[in-house]
Amino acid sequence: DGDWSEWSSWDKCSATCNGGIQYRNRKCDAPLPSNGGRYCNGLTIESRSCNNGNCEIDGQWSTWQEWQPCNTTCGNGSKHRIRECDSPSPYFGGSECMGLDFDIQTCYQEMCPGKVSYWSMIPPFNFHIQVS
Repeated sequence: DGDWSEWSSWDKCSATCNGGIQYRNRKCDAPLPSNGGRYCNGLTIESRSCNNGNCEIDGQWSTWQEWQPCNTTCGNGSKHRIRECDSPSPYFGGSECMGLDFDIQTCYQEMCPGKVSYWSMIPPFNFHIQVS
């Protein structure tokens, strides 16, 4: 009669997360059946589930919200806008969004009555800060 060889090593899992499958096999060759002997009983291939943990999901930024109104009614001021790390939020160990979540821009409202400002001569510029 034939007898089974040892099981092979498990193959690589078919997925890195959210569940995959892997296989191993064996042969009826230890020894092979001969002189009318019977073939081995049982399966030649075995499978199991693997890497059943959730996949990491990295955070992505939402679109910027609308600019808030200028913080002054006359002269130079600033306005800001924000965005969120929720499109999607990071899950299962995924990384946080990279970059800034807060954007500030200078704004100029009409000249204040009775005042001349040096800053009124300079065009608007952008700068960014990160709020943690």
